[in-house]
Amino acid sequence: ALKDRLLQGIAVDDDEIRDLGRERARQIEDYLVVREGIPPERIYVQDVNVDAKAEDGRVAIALALDAG
Repeated sequence: ALKDRLLQGIAVDDDEIRDLGRERARQIEDYLVVREGIPPERIYVQDVNVDAKAEDGRVAIALALDAG
């Protein structure tokens, strides 16, 4: 109830969603390099797809891993 009313009053534009996606990607990349020891030259971060918003307002983030 209160949470729903608060969320309705918050407007998030595409630039903010893009920034959030980039920060999430950076965090994942840091984890893979620091914790898992994957060489950074083997990690490729693609640009954020802002059009991936779901109908319920959530943002989908795609993560693809390739051993090649």
